[in-house]
Amino acid sequence: EPILVGSNGRVFEDRLRKQNLSVTELEQALREADCELADMRCAILEADGKISILKKKPG
Repeated sequence: EPILVGSNGRVFEDRLRKQNLSVTELEQALREADCELADMRCAILEADGKISILKKKPG
């Protein structure tokens, strides 16, 4: 089941560690989504191991 690993520009490093992931892997997902950390609404570790990034809405 999906796990929230970041929200509102904050990274939940403890949750990443529990899933054997690093902040570097989350940063890679941010780059792939063309999203800065400050603009991240949430980061979700999907059941297939992929990290999905949702951006904050502009304005």
